[in-house]
Amino acid sequence: MRIILLFCLLISFFMPTYSQQDSSDVDLEYCQHNHLNFGIISIGNSKSFSGLRLNWSDCDLGEVNGINFTMWRPDEDTYGTINGVALGLFPMASKINGISFGLGGVLTRDSHWGISIGGFANISEGNMTGINIAGLATVSEKEMSGINLAGLALVSQGDMFGFNFGGLANVSEGNLSGLSVGGLANVSQGSMNGLNLAGLALVSEGEMTGLNLGGAACVSDGSMLGINVGGLALVSKSITGVNVSGGALVSEGNILGLNFGGFAVVSMTENISGFNATLGAVMAEDGIISGLNIAGYKVVAEEIVGLNLAAILTKAYDLNGVSVSIYNGFHGTQTGLSIGLWNFAKILNGIQIGLINIAENNPVPFKVLPFINANL
Repeated sequence: MRIILLFCLLISFFMPTYSQQDSSDVDLEYCQHNHLNFGIISIGNSKSFSGLRLNWSDCDLGEVNGINFTMWRPDEDTYGTINGVALGLFPMASKINGISFGLGGVLTRDSHWGISIGGFANISEGNMTGINIAGLATVSEKEMSGINLAGLALVSQGDMFGFNFGGLANVSEGNLSGLSVGGLANVSQGSMNGLNLAGLALVSEGEMTGLNLGGAACVSDGSMLGINVGGLALVSKSITGVNVSGGALVSEGNILGLNFGGFAVVSMTENISGFNATLGAVMAEDGIISGLNIAGYKVVAEEIVGLNLAAILTKAYDLNGVSVSIYNGFHGTQTGLSIGLWNFAKILNGIQIGLINIAENNPVPFKVLPFINANL
């Protein structure tokens, strides 16, 4: 973000700025509309024209229907509409509807609709709709929609829709929807929907829905739904779908679906359901883990329901199902089967198979037994 802000500050020295006054309140008496018209060709600062208009620098522009070509940036108080083609070093108008190409950049105050190509940047204080291509950055203070490409970044203070590619990042203060590819990151203060790819991270303050691939991480302050892949981490308030992380898969709430975490699958306060696999730990200390659980280290939950396979440790208050681990410890009720070297149950309603089997609800001779213990 610092790189993007620095770029915008630097480019502001070379590109015109906009007055926030309405055109009716601006004194443009110094603008001279000297021009020569030759049929469909106008040379000079004609206020409005239909055809081919050639001018050094626009001042007090009205409306051009056709082709508007300017060599230098317009006056800072210039307003107007270009319908057709805008060409030059810094084409600028209140509205551009059509095709625009600027060697330095293209700027609009109210809106741009059509195809916009800026050597350095495309900047609009309003909406940008269509095909927007810039060597460094495309920036919109409102909605950006269509096919948006920038060598450095796409930045929108509103929603961003369509195919979005930023060599460094895609940044939206609203929703980010469609196919969004960021060389390093996609960042949205709203929801992120569609196909989202980033070399480093996907970050959303809202929901993340669709196919989400982050080279290092996918992080959402809302729910995460769909196919979610993070090289190091997936972090969200709730995660649902096919969820894969090379490091950790962490949710404040529920985790549901096919869940693969290289080192951990963790729900901080709620439940984990589905197929859960990790080389490390599956943990929902205050919730229920249900389905098929495979862990290289341990499974820890308030309650385990289903088939549980942990290489070292399984610990829960209740078990309803089957648990296989070196140590199985249930300080509430075990309903089902536990298999391990050491099995412990406060209340056993099932079978224990292992070297040491402890069932505290059994009578004294049968509280601790080798090989097998049962209470049916």
